[in-house]
This record gives sequence, structure tokens and C-alpha cells, in this order.
Amino acid sequence: MRKKQEINGEIGQRIKAARERAGFTQDRLAKLTDVGVPYLAKLETGKVGISLPNFINFCSVLGVSADYLIWGDRGRVIRQSLWNGCATYPKDNMIYWRR
Repeated sequence: MRKKQEINGEIGQRIKAARERAGFTQDRLAKLTDVGVPYLAKLETGKVGISLPNFINFCSVLGVSADYLIWGDRGRVIRQSLWNGCATYPKDNMIYWRR
């Protein structure tokens, strides 16, 4: 099992990358997400974790998915492997698990 600090660091790095892609400064993102700049700085460096309400808010403001913040690019691989086991039927637009 991965350590909490390792997970916090990875999520923090992804938040920072998403913030920079969005063109936000730490000050601007802190205001948009209603957190303090010192907390955001610690979050981006993995020194603190993030609560679920803040996590959801960051996803919304940054326009990123929760699985991206948690898994990064690995999320795409996981989703693809899940889709490979599914079949979509256009008639009823439902997704079924292949056996």
C-alpha cells in the first residue's frame, strides 16, 4: 500500500500542473476555491492532504476529473482496460460487460 505522503505529493503535483495549465496563480486559485495561499502551497508540495469537499471544488474550478487528480495518466489506462471489457449496443444505448 502506498504511503499517505506519497499520495498527497502526487495529488499536489497534479493540482499544481492543472493550475499552471489553467493559467492561475496560487493567489487566484486560492480565491476561487476559498482556501488560503499557505494551504495551497502546502497542498501542491504534498505537505498536507485534501478534504473531499475541497477535492471536488478543485476538480470543478480546474476543469479536471477526479480520476486525473488521483491516478494521473494511469487513470486513462484503467478506464481503457475497463472499456475493453464492455460492449455498447446502439439500439438501447446501454453498456454491457462482456463475458
